[in-house]
Amino acid sequence: MAETKEKTYWTALESNPDTMNKLIKDIGVKGLRCEDIFGFDEDALAFVPQPCYAVILCFPDYVKAYDYVKKSYEELKSKDYKNPDKVFFMNQKIGNACGTFSLLHSIANVRDMVNIGKHFAPIIAISINFIL
Repeated sequence: MAETKEKTYWTALESNPDTMNKLIKDIGVKGLRCEDIFGFDEDALAFVPQPCYAVILCFPDYVKAYDYVKKSYEELKSKDYKNPDKVFFMNQKIGNACGTFSLLHSIANVRDMVNIGKHFAPIIAISINFIL
């Protein structure tokens, strides 16, 4: 991590399945890999290897994406929506860490379906109990 007076920055994780797959392997996760999705129409989705546990979307304008998610969340709260049990979420406070955080979210939320490894599992076990 690099630090400036104003903010801490993370070394960005490239939005590339090969790069993400290397990180997945390096942290000891087994039974999970990243693939590109080239479209969301039926024909393009037919090429996505199954099972597909998570989708990571890259938004060029994170402010618009954040505003949309915040609005949607507020609407759900007004309807007394309750989050599903065992959903893992951590708020990103470090610049450039979005790729890493999206990958960690994906891994943490499929922890019952794949082997997340002996190093990552204890971190999730402890942090899943924090109240948001």
